[in-house]
Amino acid sequence: MTTLGLAACAPSNADKVADAQDCLDRATSDTALACLSKVDGVETAGAELVRCSAYFIDQGFSDPGRLSRVSEELKKDGNNGGGGSSTIAVLSFMAFSASKYDKTTNLNFSETAFASCQGSSSKGMIYLSSMTRIATVALGLVTLYDPTTGTPPTESQIREGLCTNATPASRAVIGSATRAAYEQNCKGKENPDPVCKEYAAAVGGGTTDEQIGSQLETNLCTP
Repeated sequence: MTTLGLAACAPSNADKVADAQDCLDRATSDTALACLSKVDGVETAGAELVRCSAYFIDQGFSDPGRLSRVSEELKKDGNNGGGGSSTIAVLSFMAFSASKYDKTTNLNFSETAFASCQGSSSKGMIYLSSMTRIATVALGLVTLYDPTTGTPPTESQIREGLCTNATPASRAVIGSATRAAYEQNCKGKENPDPVCKEYAAAVGGGTTDEQIGSQLETNLCTP
């Protein structure tokens, strides 16, 4: 009876996810990752959404000003007048670039967040995390970029990473993120935003992840 009683009192996976979500609701960028321990060992879509969201909060995406800028850029279409697609402006706001981490840590967190967002089955978070993954990979290719200086990334740095410094490996990562976001969020939309249009064109222009990544770079970097 004692064993059965203890088992009955143990929190369910749903309870753990709810507790973690409550933790995130009160979290700041300094405390968000501490909430992850509440869903240790839980492999459900709800737990993955907690993990996905925690990384975005950790990176400062709960700042309404940042989200507003992203929203404004998504309303634009076409060329940005700066030597490429207006999507590059969106990407400059989406990179994981927290000054408390070095470039490698931010890059690794973008990979972990993207995987968790995919596991969450949340179309919106898959879409956002794809842009984050692409932007952070691009920044990783910029030799002089250092997030620990506290200076936010710029459009020109994203453009340098995508349009000048890309490698076969970076194209494959970018292509994988592009394909996933297109298939799980953009495909079939009646009124796609500029980013989804870019994703659709890239997926239509390649078969392998590297080819899709290369096509996306061509589309974004061509005036």
